[in-house]
Amino acid sequence: MAQRNYLVDGLSGTGKSSVYEELVRRGYLAISTDRAWSHHETRMWDEQRAIGELESDEPDVLFVCGGSLGRERFLPYFTKVFNLVIDDATMRSRLGRRTEADWALGQDGVELMLTLNQQGEKPPGAIDIDATQPLEQVVDEVLRRAECPARGSWPAHDNVLPTLLKYLDAQGIEVTGRLDPSAFDPAELRRYYEELNGVTARGVGYAMVDGIAFLRDTN
Repeated sequence: MAQRNYLVDGLSGTGKSSVYEELVRRGYLAISTDRAWSHHETRMWDEQRAIGELESDEPDVLFVCGGSLGRERFLPYFTKVFNLVIDDATMRSRLGRRTEADWALGQDGVELMLTLNQQGEKPPGAIDIDATQPLEQVVDEVLRRAECPARGSWPAHDNVLPTLLKYLDAQGIEVTGRLDPSAFDPAELRRYYEELNGVTARGVGYAMVDGIAFLRDTN
């Protein structure tokens, strides 16, 4: 498995997706579980995919951003678990700004999140991170507690979206708002990218899964 796996968890609205994007921008291999591991209907992680990545020895450090029902099953795979925390007012404000496409649970879902927030819901043994801070400071604190430098060394990749569009076209898959990123195999996407572009591209499979989520959300 990776030398160190870290889980960045938290209730809805705490900023898991934003932390994920900032970690990737800083050169770390990170996975957004909502995009790559979660089953579209149940929102639970695909066990085979999750354990396969958590046991992979390719990255030295892997950040996994996102929660799941039944997450306790996976906690032994993580060196540390971080829990993003915000106050009720911030949570209500953030969830209130989401569109129906981003937040299908409506006001009842907001009230449920607030109840869980007041109860201090979090994974056992998780380290709280104040996620009301500016994003850069939140990620700085996560990296400091993970004993990682402010910048990683994982390579960025060019041509992800153009390559992805060629892949979808070759597979006869229409780009619609119903695309499910979790239905795509990152390993297959990586192989396609490498063959098409003639390069070795570590981590590009999940970058392409992100691209699928982007196409879905902007269609």
